[in-house]
Amino acid sequence: MKMKINKSVGKMKPSSLMKVKKKKLKKTAPKNNVAKKTAFHKAIRNGIPEAKQDSESENDSDEEMENEGDISETEMELSGGGHKKDLEKLKDTDPEFYKFLKENDKSVFDFDPEDSDNEDEEKVHRPPDSLEVNSDEEDYEADGQAAVASGSRKLVTLKMISEWQQQLSTDKSVNTISSVIKAFHAALQSVTKDTDEDSVPSEYKVVGSAVFNGVVQLCVLELQPALLRFLKISTEHGQLSRAQPAKSKNWKKLKLPLRDYFTDLLKLLGGVTSDHILCVMLKHLHQMTCFIAYYQQIIKQLLRRLVSMWSESSDETVRVLAFLCILRITTTQLKKWLEPVLKLMYSAYVSNSKFVSPNTLPGINFMRRCLTELLTLDAGVTYQHAFLYIRQLAIHLRNAITLHKKESIQAVYNWQFVNSLKLWTDTLCATHSKSQMQSLIYPLVQIIIGCVKLVPTTRYYPLRFHCCQMLIDLSRATATFIPVLPFILEVLTQTNFEKGHKKVSMKPMDFTCVLKLSQSQKLENAFKDATIEQVYRLTLLSLATESHRMSFPDLALLPILHLKNFVKTSKMSKYIQKLRGALNKIIENSKFIENERKKLTMNLNDTKAVEAWEKTILAKGTPLNTFCTSLMKIVAQQEAKNATDNDKLGHFKLPVLKKGEKKRNREDKEVRIPLSDSDDDEDESALLRMDGEPVQKKPKASKKTVNLEETRKKKKIKKNMTLKNAKDDDDDSVIDREDEIVDFDVNDF
Repeated sequence: MKMKINKSVGKMKPSSLMKVKKKKLKKTAPKNNVAKKTAFHKAIRNGIPEAKQDSESENDSDEEMENEGDISETEMELSGGGHKKDLEKLKDTDPEFYKFLKENDKSVFDFDPEDSDNEDEEKVHRPPDSLEVNSDEEDYEADGQAAVASGSRKLVTLKMISEWQQQLSTDKSVNTISSVIKAFHAALQSVTKDTDEDSVPSEYKVVGSAVFNGVVQLCVLELQPALLRFLKISTEHGQLSRAQPAKSKNWKKLKLPLRDYFTDLLKLLGGVTSDHILCVMLKHLHQMTCFIAYYQQIIKQLLRRLVSMWSESSDETVRVLAFLCILRITTTQLKKWLEPVLKLMYSAYVSNSKFVSPNTLPGINFMRRCLTELLTLDAGVTYQHAFLYIRQLAIHLRNAITLHKKESIQAVYNWQFVNSLKLWTDTLCATHSKSQMQSLIYPLVQIIIGCVKLVPTTRYYPLRFHCCQMLIDLSRATATFIPVLPFILEVLTQTNFEKGHKKVSMKPMDFTCVLKLSQSQKLENAFKDATIEQVYRLTLLSLATESHRMSFPDLALLPILHLKNFVKTSKMSKYIQKLRGALNKIIENSKFIENERKKLTMNLNDTKAVEAWEKTILAKGTPLNTFCTSLMKIVAQQEAKNATDNDKLGHFKLPVLKKGEKKRNREDKEVRIPLSDSDDDEDESALLRMDGEPVQKKPKASKKTVNLEETRKKKKIKKNMTLKNAKDDDDDSVIDREDEIVDFDVNDF
């Protein structure tokens, strides 16, 4: 068969020739699509197999050059539409081969000879006909943006801004609103570097700070009223918070422009560093929350940004406005956004409460109150989060108790753990009326008590007092009896208050921002003073929560005995006076309840009647509760003053040392000697009229006359007698200076 093909190629039938071509095409394939297709079409036109051409080209280099010339000629023919004609011809002559190519090599039918030329042309860099030089205002434009001719972008002017301002209040179309939003986008592009590849350059161009401020001010002040007018939303009687813009007919016209506007506003919030400008933008965002609720992707990014401002900003106004925006966005779609917002805010609260100081304490308290307010919105979601996070605290405490290693104890005795306990204590105090939250009171109380018992040493007295304060607050808010007094009164037996201190500190010690004490602090006198102050205050507060109970006299018996024992055994008058005041208040309240119980005629088994009686006593007021109310006001004022970290504002009443004042006064009295005779007579006559009564100058006279001789005494007696006679006769007598210095003795009278 091969011999026949070599001798007479032209005489072969087209069908047999196509079979040979199929075999050769399966064995060898061209390196690229162009060579493959050109070789195939050359074989069709010349009626010669590819294998034959290859063998001939290896033997003769001249034929190879001719073949290349043929290929180039074939490509020229194909570019003129010969490729499609050959395929149609092949379909008629050999339908089997045409079907084979269509199934296995579809690129033959999609072949475009201009593709290869375009690829080669794209690799060659060709500079544009005219080059532009960017101005200073375009330095911040994003890289990769399409080149925009200078004449195609409208330059925003102050006059244009004033016209827009007038049109926003009168125009009822969406054109002005869209123009203002586009101008805002242009203003943002002029000051930020846009990294978004899909961003399109704005139709407008903003140059200069005055125009930039004018555009932003226009959007902040006029955009929201214009949107409300365009959508026909009423702002009376608080309807704006419940507005639903999507129900308006014109909402579809504003949906896309507002999406771009909120995207730009989010970028601007991330790039602003001035607290004043940030406050203005947050107020504007708070007004636009009814519109932003329909853009879910933007809300996710916005909530992260707002939570970051709420927890990390140094300006209080920014933190408050950020929380108001979070609250407004969350309440618009409570079921969808409450759970993710609580997770974000709780993690931010824990991470930013690691260190507590007088400077950071107000911010931590603010975050805790904000979280408590959000947790009261939905009891079901709150229970899920509270159960999960309280369980995590219990796991940390269990590991610390079982392992009892330094690392496990530090996982409990830190500010993050204590602040988490305070958060859930405040949450249960605010939501205890809901049935599902009441089941969490017991595990939280057990965690707090376990935290107190973990390391019950004097070093962790501040942490003990923090935990006792949480238990007292929880007991007062939930009307649940919690045994707190044993942990408070235990301090009086653990610490030896009679032992003298080794260091003196004039400034009082404050346990508000302290969890543990150092060894040097335990040696100071301020440590014992602060401990007694905490015992005094917490004991009264703990008993005040039960002061209206019918069982108060029985409940107060052990604290009374404990305090009486300390007052009798202690020798520190300052501490005795402090705790004796607390003891008297407790006894007074106990007698008050006993007198009220004597008037009762009800049956004690009637719990409802007992509860009603206790409520009347609480409304009437008890002596201990009244005293603790005034005490807490004073404590709150002191804590506010101490938080200023200023001695002058704190009113610490530090003692002032006046060295050498008494000595100088004594010297002045001794140097002051009367020179006139009249003064001497008056002084001496005053002494004679006293008739044995104690005289102020007697101690000085006795000290000066102890070592005098007896002869000196006789002279004094004679002189005194003469002075007495002279006084009776009203005669003036002259006395020497030497006699004035020596005063009278007691024995002379």
